[in-house]
Amino acid sequence: MQRPGNGGAQPPVIKGDPAGSDNCFPELVKFRMDKSEVLLTRKVSSGAFGVVWLGHYHGQPVAVKMMIDGEDEAVSFSREIETMSRLTHPKIVRFIGCTWTNKKDLGGVSEYMERGDVRTLLETRKIDLSWKKEKISIAIDIAEALAYMHSRSPKIIHRDLKSRNVLLNSSMVAKLSDFGLCRNRTYEETLTTGVGTVRWTAPEVMLGNDYSEQADIYSFGVVLSELDTREIPFEEKSSKTGSGTPDMAIVIKVAKGELRPSFAPDCPDVILRIARACLQFDPALRPDSQSALQMLNDARVQLQSMP
Repeated sequence: MQRPGNGGAQPPVIKGDPAGSDNCFPELVKFRMDKSEVLLTRKVSSGAFGVVWLGHYHGQPVAVKMMIDGEDEAVSFSREIETMSRLTHPKIVRFIGCTWTNKKDLGGVSEYMERGDVRTLLETRKIDLSWKKEKISIAIDIAEALAYMHSRSPKIIHRDLKSRNVLLNSSMVAKLSDFGLCRNRTYEETLTTGVGTVRWTAPEVMLGNDYSEQADIYSFGVVLSELDTREIPFEEKSSKTGSGTPDMAIVIKVAKGELRPSFAPDCPDVILRIARACLQFDPALRPDSQSALQMLNDARVQLQSMP
């Protein structure tokens, strides 16, 4: 996640690397960079699990995700870094390396995506977006990333696919990011993630059932609704209490298969068909990621042939 943040925030002080610190994260030693060569410039985003800084490494802009202090967070963050290190694909944010001086200041370094996340793009109303051009291109980029992840052995399930976790470079190429939840989650963890994640979550995950990579396909269908309407899913049905949490009635209806995200009246039929297939309640009825990618490529040809 990279969005304009508090440009006045001060980067953390980088201290010398104490002897023996390799033992903090032995599984990451081969990816370790000299922290003194990674210069932090300004904070671009923050979340529950860490802060992302714009930095520079050997003169090149990079994104540096720093975890919030705590050894518990370090364990999960080190797993995220390990996952990123195994993924090499043009539609996945490129992993560069990691830094640390102790168990509480682990940082992950990746390519910097200049145009921020897709959610911010969708909320910038002065920018025109169409299914013939930008929207279909972003959708295909995401599908390519999923097809790659799901083809790995063992398969890698993202589990947190949403527009905030899709970043754009200066050429408007979309790349998947934020692999912190590439692991099993309980039903309670899913519900307590709040509006940030639960509205994109597949029903089988909400219900605590066994799930597969098809859970990502459901989330992808929700992202297609975001691209279409430019709105947060179910925003028109949410509680206006201002509490920042989704209306539990929405969660219950989605988990029962009684509610799906909405689409605009002018959504192209070819996109609507793909989205509805991805949003099937039964995971077995959803297309796999390779099939979804093929359908989107066919849809692009059809859309671009229309007047």
